[in-house]
Amino acid sequence: MVTTFCFVGDFVKSLKEAYRFLKTDGFIIVGFVDKESELGKQYQLKKEESKFYRNATLYAVNETITLLRETNIQML
Repeated sequence: MVTTFCFVGDFVKSLKEAYRFLKTDGFIIVGFVDKESELGKQYQLKKEESKFYRNATLYAVNETITLLRETNIQML
């Protein structure tokens, strides 16, 4: 799920639903724009002007890890 979670209303619920569809021993790859990265900061500055990121919620790495842990899904 690459640059997807910033557009969903409930990060944890969405990840649990995606996990439900995995085959045994399957993986979910989460890719996101870190809001603390240079790119994330640029997106945040221009967020209101952007048709694409206007409604996005960007997360920092530590926030993403916390949300992933809330799912109780095993992480590698």
